[in-house]
Amino acid sequence: MENQFRLDLTEIMIFGFYFYILWVMISSIVCFCIVRNISASSVISLIKLQQSHVNNTKFVDMKKVIFVKNPQEISDLR
Repeated sequence: MENQFRLDLTEIMIFGFYFYILWVMISSIVCFCIVRNISASSVISLIKLQQSHVNNTKFVDMKKVIFVKNPQEISDLR
């Protein structure tokens, strides 16, 4: 009865593989959310900049929207 909770090597490898896959999935989702949040904030600030140049209209020409990684670069584009 004392060997009931003993794990052999294959079970340890299976559990390790499952935890590795779970870790990779969680870390990739977190990295994707971080990158998407940064790009979304820079795009939103660029759209607001584009709207400030247009006279009283809400239309934004997406061909003129420039994608930047750092939102601080927007002041250089003016």
